[in-house]
Amino acid sequence: MKDPEILNTYPYNQIIKHFEDIQIDIPAMIDNGIFQCIQVNNLDSNSNEIRQRLFDFSKKLTIIQHFCFYSKIVGLCKIMSKLLTRIWWIYHTSSPIMIPFRTFEENKDNKDEKKKEQENIYDDVEEEDAEEDQEDDDVEEEDLEEDQENDNVEEDLEEEDKEVKEI
Repeated sequence: MKDPEILNTYPYNQIIKHFEDIQIDIPAMIDNGIFQCIQVNNLDSNSNEIRQRLFDFSKKLTIIQHFCFYSKIVGLCKIMSKLLTRIWWIYHTSSPIMIPFRTFEENKDNKDEKKKEQENIYDDVEEEDAEEDQEDDDVEEEDLEEDQENDNVEEDLEEEDKEVKEI
């Protein structure tokens, strides 16, 4: 791959010379495994070796980024900081002690689905309870009506008894 044209302009054309002067070793080519990891934003292999190479690359990149910052090369400094952030995320999410985000998200989705199912079940139970409550209310109203009818019949009987006694 050809070098971009911007590397032929000042201050970008001076960066490699400065690093050589201060004895910072910059490889001519990036490790293909590291490049692939950065490109897919994931560390595919479980190899600790590639994780270590990614970490070593990020340390070198940090030095370059600091140099750009203090040399007031703002554009390259911002790009380097974004690349470093991406590399650190790749490095930390590939840690053997950390649960991968994909698994976490899948579990979260499953939990959300289960929660929705439980809410649906809860809603169904609430509807059934509401129906049962309505039925109970209807039965209570019928019982009250029967009680009132019985009371009316008893009052009628008492009135008849009084009338009969009066006669």
